[in-house]
Amino acid sequence: MNKIDGFTCIQMSKELEVNEFVSFHYFEYPKDFFFPGEKHDFWEFLYVDRGDVYVSCDGKPKTLLTQGQIIFHKPNEFHTVECDKVVSPSLVVISFVCNSPCMSFFENKILRITNHSRFLLSLVMDETRRIFSTNLANPFYRELDFANPVPFSAQTLVRNYFECFLLDIITSNNPQGEGIKAISKTTELETTRERFLEAQEYMLLHISDNLSLDEICHDCSMSKANIQNVFRKETQMSVIEYYNSRKIDEAKKRIREGKGTMTTIAYSLGYNSIHYFSRQFHKFAGMSPVEYSRSIKSVLADKGAQYRN
Repeated sequence: MNKIDGFTCIQMSKELEVNEFVSFHYFEYPKDFFFPGEKHDFWEFLYVDRGDVYVSCDGKPKTLLTQGQIIFHKPNEFHTVECDKVVSPSLVVISFVCNSPCMSFFENKILRITNHSRFLLSLVMDETRRIFSTNLANPFYRELDFANPVPFSAQTLVRNYFECFLLDIITSNNPQGEGIKAISKTTELETTRERFLEAQEYMLLHISDNLSLDEICHDCSMSKANIQNVFRKETQMSVIEYYNSRKIDEAKKRIREGKGTMTTIAYSLGYNSIHYFSRQFHKFAGMSPVEYSRSIKSVLADKGAQYRN
């Protein structure tokens, strides 16, 4: 221990340290997607944000992962992913290098993460979208490209949030306690995110309706100014703009699952005009509904060609 001006300095131990990141992905898979498998000399986890998927490790029988569950693949563990041909899932996949001994906790486990762990993971993904110009939904990229410029603090935040995410999973799944305390929460940030998630849940329950701002405020017991402030902080969108974006997310999911024509999908989500639906789709997805459908089919074709060659 060092001494400075008569004060004793202590050095904190670090139980977990992530050395490098390899990839960050947020996938929206077609319902019949199949990944025949790979292995690599670094850690990778798969978290099911929405839907269900089947995974298999080292040739073992496939296991169903449901929404909210996470599986870690240790270095050089062969793993596959397969959709159930019914539900179109959304998955977070992050690959990284970590040599800390406590990573052995994650071996051969499927875990359901807590709301706080999910909150930390959402912070990780928010920051990565600021750091990289790479399309994180592209399943084929081999290298992450930094944005220009990289926002100040973003890289440090990704690493710190991610290490907290891993530690939070360990501590929240430690039945004996062993003297480990849960990671403290950032109160203001957590409160804002909780209010946002509450409003988001209400929107998803009424995704086929045409909610007004008054209705959302009433259900969430928030003033218009307060809820708009929360959504600006969380999404850089207004409340109604975000609600419309989630409608398009649901439309994309139904397209991937083949649930109806473009017209029936539009009407099932509360759109009275197919032309307005197409304009909204292009606004949030950057392409028309038909172009999106074609892009999903090309993902399957390209993946199949990749593994046939």
